[in-house]
This record gives sequence, C-alpha cells and structure tokens, in this order.
Amino acid sequence: AALGRWPYAIGEEEAIRFQAEVAGQVPEVADWLGGIRVDEAGERGRVVLETSDLVKDSHYRGDMLIRHWVAHLAGHLAGGPLTTQVISMKGDVELKPLALAQAQEHLADILVAWREGMRRPLPLAAKSAFAWLKAGDVSAALKVYEGGFNQKGEVETDPYLARAYPDFAALTASGEFADLAETLLRPLYEAMPADKRKPGKPRPSQAPGDTA
Repeated sequence: AALGRWPYAIGEEEAIRFQAEVAGQVPEVADWLGGIRVDEAGERGRVVLETSDLVKDSHYRGDMLIRHWVAHLAGHLAGGPLTTQVISMKGDVELKPLALAQAQEHLADILVAWREGMRRPLPLAAKSAFAWLKAGDVSAALKVYEGGFNQKGEVETDPYLARAYPDFAALTASGEFADLAETLLRPLYEAMPADKRKPGKPRPSQAPGDTA
C-alpha cells in the first residue's frame, strides 16, 4: 500500500553531497541514496522497512528512527522535498517533507556533533533523551537511563555509556545532555506522530541537573 502512494521507482540512486563549516573546517557528506519513488504529480517518496518494532508501550521508539531521520534529511538535498514512510511489524511512521533550508540546518547540526563526537564521548543517550523530551522532566530520563525494578537501564545496555557516563549524574553534569537532546533529537521528536509520542507536559525549559 505504501509503495502504491508513489508507484514509479526512480531507477538510479541520487548523489548526496553536503558541506558545512565546522570550527573553521568544511567536512563533507558524500553518499548515494536509493529507493526514491514518485507519484503522478511528481511528488517524491521513499518506503523503508525497520526490522525492530517502532511502537512499544503505546509510544513510538524515537531511537529506532534516528538513522531513518538522517537519511530523510539527506534525501532533500538532490531532488527536493521528500516523504519517508518507515514501516515495521508494529507501527509505521511518516516523516513529512521539509523546506530545504530546514533540512540543511538539521544536517549541519549533526555534522557539528559528529565532529565533536570524534574527539570525545558526547553525553547523549538517545532513549533517555527522548524520555526527557516526551515527559518534560528529569525523573523520566533518570529512570530510563539507570533503570529500576524489573527494568534494565539504558546505561546497562550500552558499553559506551557505561564506561563514559556510569550514572545519570555523570551524564548530565556538564549540562550538554539537554542541549544535545534539543539540537539533535528535538526535530525528530517533533516529526513523530503526536498521538503516540504523547508529550504530556510543556516543552522543558530547565536543563537536567539544574535546580529551581
């Protein structure tokens, strides 16, 4: 059914090239993106399969959408606006087209974080960050990161996090956790279907670790 929305496949992969100035340097992303399709009006779409379930406990799993989000952004560079339909055994997500300037801005932010992440471990844990964005308070992120009764924490499932940031206090000590969550994951969070991400509370204005 999803393929039927864009019945015509573009045979060739699209060349993806993107540059952004980062700390006086100009790193470049260069790749190819396939699977682009069009409808009768020439509107572009891309249908991708996700082997993991996208929905758990009535919420979309933002961490499972990150790689699809990056490809979605890159897909705007060569051919224009793009809709990406991500399909899993449990849950589908439609990422809607963006203005080219907006896609480029998000990609530039990712490049900045990538460069810094090559120099040191960044204090960002995706599942915990989405919990913070969703609930609007620190306690939700703390529970996801450190776990609880019959719930394994994110730090326990990721050796990278366990070594660099063994607990939530270490993860949020510098204050960067909130900034990285806002810059890198907020755009994806806002693109997710509102009926399942269920923000529940206003956008957080206080960084984890801060006191009122």
